[in-house]
Amino acid sequence: MIEAWEDSQTHQDTEYYYGAAKHPGAVTKTTYPDSGDVTVAYNDDGTVNTRTDQRGWTVTYTCDDARRVTARETSIPTTSTMAATTPASVPLQKAGPLLRPSIR
Repeated sequence: MIEAWEDSQTHQDTEYYYGAAKHPGAVTKTTYPDSGDVTVAYNDDGTVNTRTDQRGWTVTYTCDDARRVTARETSIPTTSTMAATTPASVPLQKAGPLLRPSIR
């Protein structure tokens, strides 16, 4: 664990926890003083498998052989106040060509 930020008056720390034996340099958990934990799980190739935020929302990532994210699915707990208005799965959209402004 590493304390990355400290407020000397209230001693509120953000703590970073580093990963398992397969990914020793990867952050697996971040604990914030005001709003809980964010956890990250990794695939064997080092890509992010899942990320769970302070609200309990879990995003699961699918990657191709080049380790690029090809799909992302968000799971929202049924106790969430936004469950009725937020889609449970958010597809990635392919980027179109870059547009350059024309100067005339």
